[in-house]
Amino acid sequence: MSDINNFVVSDFSTIFEDRQVNNRLLQALGMFQFEAVDQSRVNFDYLINNKQSTVEAVARYGSEFKSSSKSKASLHQFEIPHFALMDSVTPEDWQGKRAPGQNRPMDAGDVVAQYLVNHYDMFEDTIEKYMADALFRGIQNAPYTQESVIDLQVEFGLNQQTQNIDWSSSATDVDSATDDIQIKIKTALGDKVRMMDKVVCVAGPQYFKAVKSNAKVREAFTFVKPYEPENIIHNFYEVLPGVQYFDYNGIMFVMTTDVLHGVGSNDAYYFPKMRKESGVFKHFGGPASRHADMAMKGGQRYFQYQLRDPKWANLEVVGEMGIVAVNHLPNIVVKSTNAA
Repeated sequence: MSDINNFVVSDFSTIFEDRQVNNRLLQALGMFQFEAVDQSRVNFDYLINNKQSTVEAVARYGSEFKSSSKSKASLHQFEIPHFALMDSVTPEDWQGKRAPGQNRPMDAGDVVAQYLVNHYDMFEDTIEKYMADALFRGIQNAPYTQESVIDLQVEFGLNQQTQNIDWSSSATDVDSATDDIQIKIKTALGDKVRMMDKVVCVAGPQYFKAVKSNAKVREAFTFVKPYEPENIIHNFYEVLPGVQYFDYNGIMFVMTTDVLHGVGSNDAYYFPKMRKESGVFKHFGGPASRHADMAMKGGQRYFQYQLRDPKWANLEVVGEMGIVAVNHLPNIVVKSTNAA
């Protein structure tokens, strides 16, 4: 905790830095690279060239050299949507009350702590939703900005791919179908394929159940090794205890019922689990904008601070967050419906 302005403002922004993000799937996958932005807008250069290339041989003792081609780029700017929360703490909230779960009187600090947790949960849920919007729908909702809905597919000129699979039919060659999806993803990645860890499928309940019930998949269960170390989700089991998943044909199938993801019950999205440093998925965090001293601290994931009224000593618990989540390659995501 750091205090400024003679204890009028107390900054609590870092108190949850080491807290686990429980049961928030997209954050637990660790794909979105965070970048702090000092201004209310984010500007970045988007590399147009994403092709793999090799170098041609030359004579060992000759004078010839080959050259590499320069990547072309386009400049993009997004205005960062802003979120603000504020809750008041007065003696009415704590005086004459018992601290929950403890045999002692409640004090103002208990109320402040609960509001901080509430703000934390709301911000983390919002981050999860914005990541889902970027990944599954290729959009960012940005009310009160120059562009109320940012369409990432239009912005980058790349469209999400589709491939339906009838998992309920015994005539469907599911191995070939899932191979085709992986080929689409890897082809779209270009040279970024080297930074892919795995293909993940986030599926709605009916789609997930149809995959598990498929005769070919059930046959594979006889030979599956459920605790293989490369099973990404297993590495996060302690923070994702409510997630159902399994591996089939090199794809990690994960069921979601989370309303934040907005995945239809009979739909699924296939995408590559990328290393953060690939730069494909970005999470931009903007600055605070309501309190001048906090605004001077630059951008971060979100801000949490306390204001103390110098006259009455009452408290205001404030949270601010600016977020834009970006998938720079919308065409590496394949939407699928359980249908012929």
